[in-house]
Amino acid sequence: MTENDAPVEKTFTVAELNERINAARAQAERAGKRTVAESLGFEDAEKLKAFITQAKEAKAAAETENEKRERELADREKALSEKTAQTAAAEALLLKKSALIELGATGDNLSDAVRLLDIPSDASADEVKTAAEGLKTRRPEMFNAVKTPNIPPVNTPASPDTGSKPGGLGRLYAEKYGYVKAE
Repeated sequence: MTENDAPVEKTFTVAELNERINAARAQAERAGKRTVAESLGFEDAEKLKAFITQAKEAKAAAETENEKRERELADREKALSEKTAQTAAAEALLLKKSALIELGATGDNLSDAVRLLDIPSDASADEVKTAAEGLKTRRPEMFNAVKTPNIPPVNTPASPDTGSKPGGLGRLYAEKYGYVKAE
């Protein structure tokens, strides 16, 4: 070797060394990204990023649609449960009123008796009837005896004048239908 071919020693400062190391890292990172992108079928890392971004947006839109459907379903279930509860309450009220009416409660007394009848909303018809009978024994003034209306007897149709002889009506009909000759 000649003197010109001898290795030349060069000294680097820490800043220069860090700069060269960072440049080598950046180049290796770019090469790695390019390798990954090419292995996935993309020309470069930017197209891979765009594809991933689009996939994330599509997934978010799909989740939003699913959440919307779930919310609508929850709203429908809530409305249905509210209707079911209203129907059950109305049915319980009708059951109470029916039992109290059978025992003779009417008008304002019926309304008061319904409020005083303290039973669970899911009580059976027998339990309601038993509770209503108990209320009648405690508060008989609320239950009036069922009154039958005072209707006069229906007048019988007037019979034809037969001269008020016994059997005269029968003779009249017999003559009418030709069983007996008229006198």
